[in-house]
Formats: sequence, structure tokens, C-alpha cells
Amino acid sequence: MFTWFCSLSNSNKIELFSILASLITSIVAIIISIKTLKQSNNAIIESSRANIVFYIDTLTGNQQFLVIKNFGNSVGKLTKLEITPKLDYTKHPNFSKPNPVLVDYENVLLAPNQSVRSWFPFSKYPDKHFDVHIEYKTLGKKYDADYPIDLSYIEAIDYLYKSPSNFNDEKSALADIGNTLRRISEK
Repeated sequence: MFTWFCSLSNSNKIELFSILASLITSIVAIIISIKTLKQSNNAIIESSRANIVFYIDTLTGNQQFLVIKNFGNSVGKLTKLEITPKLDYTKHPNFSKPNPVLVDYENVLLAPNQSVRSWFPFSKYPDKHFDVHIEYKTLGKKYDADYPIDLSYIEAIDYLYKSPSNFNDEKSALADIGNTLRRISEK
């Protein structure tokens, strides 16, 4: 094979090297294009998928809400939500009757930016640290996440937001309503 190459004229050798260089460049360009298309497809899926999150919203110190929200751009179905330790109304000193908790429900379908909320009494609740495991489906794929929630700051919020329920005059009552509305609007 080497003798065949040596028998070629210099112009033919240059043409052959040019063809090989063009072929290699084309193959590299095709590989780069395929990888770029795959990355673009993954980026489109990631930006358009559902992103379902469980969190605890502390609107005011004495009003905490369990929230499941879809922050994504597609419909998502919550398939599993586990909180450790388990949330239970009977652990609170003011509740003796067991009630279902929002986190006990599965197969919850959430549209983009839709949320489901449920009040829960964390103010005097004994547990303050929780581990969350959430699983959901969107766009034909399954996603899961694990993260901690620390509510040790609840007592500080209780202290900051508590106000007397018996007001001496209308002016102080209206001032309290205004402060409450301002805190709500900050959300």
C-alpha cells in the first residue's frame, strides 16, 4: 500500500491529504453537533419539566402551612412524600384526635405553579428537624429529591409576630392589621 502512495504525484498526495482532513473535520463536526443536540434536548426537558417541592410556609408565627407546590412548567404527579419523623397532630399538646395530614396523600396531580396547602400547628410541636423524601413523575420520567427542613426558628417568629388580641383603641388595631398585611405582601 505504501508503494501505491509513493507512486502518486505530489498534487495527488496533497489532494488525498485534503480529502482525509475534510473527512476527519466533517466527522468531528457531526459528533459535536450530535452532542450539542443531546445537551439542548436535555436543557429543554429540564426547563420545561415539573419541579414539585414540599416546604413549610411560615406566613406568621402562629400560622404555619404544609405546602406542596409545582415550581415547574409542566404538569407533575406527586407519587410519594415521606417526612421523618412523621407529622402527627396528636404530638401537639392541644390536639388529641388524629387528623389526616397533607403529606399522607399520594398521586396528587399539580399544574404549573399550582400548590396545595394545609395548616399545621408547629408552634408547640415537639419535632423541629425533618428529613423529606419526595418522588414525582413528569414528562414520562421519574424524579426524586431528599433534603432536610429545620424549623428551630419558629419560636423566634412567634415572638416577633405576636401582638395583643385586646386593643385599647381602633388606631392600634388598624396598625396591627397594617403590619400583618405588610408581612403577607412581602411574600
